[in-house]
Parts: sequence; structure tokens; C-alpha cells
Amino acid sequence: MNSAAAQIVDVTGRIDGRIDEELRGIDALCARWATEAWDWPSPQKSPIYRGMREREGAAAPGSPPQISDESMLLDRVLAHSDRRYYALVTVWYVYTGSVTVKAKRLHTNRTDLYHRWRRTLEYLKGRLHGLGLTI
Repeated sequence: MNSAAAQIVDVTGRIDGRIDEELRGIDALCARWATEAWDWPSPQKSPIYRGMREREGAAAPGSPPQISDESMLLDRVLAHSDRRYYALVTVWYVYTGSVTVKAKRLHTNRTDLYHRWRRTLEYLKGRLHGLGLTI
């Protein structure tokens, strides 16, 4: 499926959040990166929450988070890329809220955010492929 085909327009004229099949792998990796790099317990969390997270396999408070090699490589690519890529991936995958709220956070509109999101996934997939990680 080509990029133009991925831009599916609904009856209101808005572009939806569906992505090409070829970008699903990098989308899943970004979601995993957000969980592994951002969602690990801190000592400030309640003991009940911390206990639940530890039973799920999360790192213990005070120890480094458990992060896969693929997520670590993505983190390195994001750290050495233009800040706009890091900002978009962080807002899209880490923060909650509607696409409209995320677009406002990035000072853009909803349609442009969908375009930027797809282009960011394509960029990251290419960078990771260049480093030997095929997704």
C-alpha cells in the first residue's frame, strides 16, 4: 500500500489514524518504547501500584528500567535526531488525550499531526533499518 492510500478520508473530510501495513511494526515499537522508557514505577508511587507493576515484571524502584534492545536502539535514534521527531513520538505515544489535544500540544492541527506522525514513523523506520534493525 502506498502513502497516498494510507490517508483515508472519512465522510467529514478528516484523515483518520489508520496507517500502512508496512508502518505497523515501527508503530508497535514506538508504543513499546513509550511503555519501557516511560512507564516504570518510581519510589513516589503508592506501594499497591508498585507491587502490581513488579508482579507484571516491571523493574523494582531504584533499579534501572527493563528496556529491550530494540527500544534502546529507538531511544538512541530519537536522542540523535531532530527534536521534532522526539517531541512527536513522546506526545503521540506517552501522553494521553485525544489527537486534537496532542495536536495543540505540538502547535499544529489534527490533520497535520496525522501527516507528521506517518512521516515520523517512516523516518524512524529508515534510520533503524540503516542501523541493521528491520521492522
